[in-house]
Amino acid sequence: MIRNGQGDAERKLLLNSSAGRRALWPVVMPEAIKSGTTPTLTFTLADGVTTEAPALTVVRASDTVNGIGGGTTNDRRRLTASGGGLAALHRGIPGVDFGAAYLITALDGVFAVQVSRIEAGAIVLADEVPKAVIISADYPATVQWATWTATIPVTVTATQTYESPLPWVVEYTGKGGADVPDMPSQQMHGFVHVVDRLFQTGLTHQRFVQVASGMWPGAVYNRLADWTPIIDQAFLRLVQMVRAAIATGGRRAEDDLDGGAFFDAHLHLTAALIRAADAAEYDRQMAAARRLLDVALARVVNAASTPAAVERQGQVGSDLAGGSFAGTDTTSRRVTQRIGQGW
Repeated sequence: MIRNGQGDAERKLLLNSSAGRRALWPVVMPEAIKSGTTPTLTFTLADGVTTEAPALTVVRASDTVNGIGGGTTNDRRRLTASGGGLAALHRGIPGVDFGAAYLITALDGVFAVQVSRIEAGAIVLADEVPKAVIISADYPATVQWATWTATIPVTVTATQTYESPLPWVVEYTGKGGADVPDMPSQQMHGFVHVVDRLFQTGLTHQRFVQVASGMWPGAVYNRLADWTPIIDQAFLRLVQMVRAAIATGGRRAEDDLDGGAFFDAHLHLTAALIRAADAAEYDRQMAAARRLLDVALARVVNAASTPAAVERQGQVGSDLAGGSFAGTDTTSRRVTQRIGQGW
């Protein structure tokens, strides 16, 4: 879930975050990694010279599979293992957050896959493996997990960086697959902003389904297992719209605002993206989102100049249940947030 930034190009961390506050840095590798190598993550601090390189750890050790399909339906989403090829079961790994992986085959190259479930002796994918791909005892394959995490050193989050974000880079060696040569050293990079408060609207999958099913009873908003990816995409658009309205010399100005005030605009933006195939409904939802965005901006932008008088009323981000709180900006309240792609 991209809750507080613009993907891997731009991320945010809370000021003075530390390991005790779950300051994890998730990286979803864009391709399979050469066996025996480990990607590296490096931050350059505000002085432009000092670097920090926290260790990256993959979320799950690679699994070996030596069969595919089977059963009466010959389900080619099902990768099977015999003789202890699978690592110990790891609940919570499959799905949107950590299910991204690479299927490295002996004869047919590398395939990007999404894991839906891990069970005794099998890994179940979200989509079928092409029929031409061979996985057998003679030609086993490897499921290599794509997400790596690092614990952010407190030195990285020690100073606010509104105007000069900290650069980061991940270096890795890609796996070519089959007889394709391994890739030379590759890089993915971006910037991180260290902020005192994160811009959060509080819209989660649960809150969206609760509100949308009441506002539009005949709609399809509650039929998908998880609307989180679309909610996140709508959030990115909302951030860009807010920035365009309050651009102030390069500051990450949205983080100075009451994000909860933009809950309704975020809700309608999400509804617009979900109903994009229906042009009339898309236009209706976008018009509502823009109108509510203007209302929120009129209320909070002027108030932001006198923060002591600002009353914050917004949904607390939670994957379990929605909630709200009210208080002044002097109220101390933190909400743990996940950072970047894959969260």
